[in-house]
Amino acid sequence: MNSEKKCLLYLADNCIFSGLMDNYLDVVCMHRNNGVIDITTVTSNFYNGNSDYFNRLLDTKGLKFIPFKDIDIKEFDYFIAYYGMSKYPSVLSEEEYIRKFIINSINNIPLDEKVYNCKQGYNIFLLSINAHNEMLYYGFDERKIIPCTLLCNPDFSIDNFEKLQRNPPSIIANNCYGRYSYFVLGTHFYSPFVNITLNSKEHIKLLKNPKKFITGRLVFAGMRDLSQRDIDDIVEKESNSTSEIKPNIVPTAYLESDDDRVLIYCNHYKTFDDFERVWIKRKERINYDNLIAVLITQNFDDAYEFSKLSCRKLCFLHDPKNPDLLDVREIDKGIVKFNYDIFKSFYKDYYTKRLGISIPENDYFTVANNFGMRSFPFFHLLEFLTEGRVVITDDINKDLLISTYLTKTIWD
Repeated sequence: MNSEKKCLLYLADNCIFSGLMDNYLDVVCMHRNNGVIDITTVTSNFYNGNSDYFNRLLDTKGLKFIPFKDIDIKEFDYFIAYYGMSKYPSVLSEEEYIRKFIINSINNIPLDEKVYNCKQGYNIFLLSINAHNEMLYYGFDERKIIPCTLLCNPDFSIDNFEKLQRNPPSIIANNCYGRYSYFVLGTHFYSPFVNITLNSKEHIKLLKNPKKFITGRLVFAGMRDLSQRDIDDIVEKESNSTSEIKPNIVPTAYLESDDDRVLIYCNHYKTFDDFERVWIKRKERINYDNLIAVLITQNFDDAYEFSKLSCRKLCFLHDPKNPDLLDVREIDKGIVKFNYDIFKSFYKDYYTKRLGISIPENDYFTVANNFGMRSFPFFHLLEFLTEGRVVITDDINKDLLISTYLTKTIWD
C-alpha cells in the first residue's frame, strides 16, 4: 500500500446521491486495492453524514465519511475531486464552458448564472458545480488536486499525475482528440488544436515545423464545405458566418508564415472571430517542450509520412481490410490500425448488451476521438501523454471495467 501518499476523496455539492457514485467508488477502491493510492476517508462541506444508505455504501467499500469541519487537510498528501453529476440531457456546445465545470475556471461563473445550449445527438451529465474552485476556496493545494476523471485510466498513478503537473502535454491533433484527452486530464487546453480539423497533408506539413506556423499570422480563409476538406474549394470568400441552409459550411483560417501556410477548418465555431478569440488565448499555453502529435486518417501514404516525424506521435489509421479490431504490428512507428466496422460490432455487443449503455454509431473519426475520451479504452492514455509510448492494454476486460464510469458520464 502506498501509505506515504494518503488521499482524501472530496465530494462537491449535489453529488452525494448521483447515480454514478457507486461506479466511481468502485474505481477509487480498485486503485486502492492495487496499491496505487491509500484512501479510507471521504468528506464534503455540504453533506453532514446523515444518510444511512450512503454511509452503508461507503462502509461496504471500506470507506468512512467524516464531515469537512472535522477534517485536517494537512494530514493528506493528495485530494481526489469528485465532481457532482446531474442527469441533464445536454452537452456543452463550446469547449470553453467545459473548463468552467471541470477544473481551473478562470471566471468562476456559477452554474445557475449561465444557460448552456444542447448539442443535438449527444447526452452528457453536466457537472453540478465547479469542484476545483470549491476546493480552492476551502484551502486545498491546487497542485495536489486529482480530477476524478484521471482515475478512470487503468494506468493511473501518483507518478504520472505528478509528471502531467510538471510538464503538461500540448496535443496537436487534426481533429477533436485533444479536446477529449484534456477532458479526461481535467486541465486547461494546453493547445489551440481543439474543435478544429485539418486534412492529413496540411497537418503533416504543420507538424514538421509547428512553431513556425503557430506563431505566424492567423487569417480568415473563407467559408468552406467541411465534407469536402480534401478538395479545398472556397464556398464563400467574404462572409464570416455559417450558413443556416448548409450546416457543413464552416469558417476556415490560414496559419501563415513568411513563406508558407496551412489551412484549418474551424468546424465547431460559428464565425472566424469566435475562433480567433480562443486561438490567441490557447496558443499562449503551448508547451513546446512536450508536443504530442496525433493524426487520424484513412490515407496510408499520409500515415507513413507522419510516422517519420521525430516528435512524440500517435496515428489512428482506419484500415477497412484489417481482419482484426486493432493491428499493432507497427506500434513502434506510432501507428495503430483499426477497423471501424469491427468496432461498430464491438460496442454494440459490449456497451449495449453487457453494460446497457447506448452509444451512437458514428464515423471512424469519432471512434478515434474516443480513444482520447476513454470510451474505447484499448491503449494506455496516461502512459502515452507522459512518456510518449503507445502501450496497448494487457487486460482489455480490466481496462473496460475501469472505463465504465467515464463512459457512462459521456454516453448514458
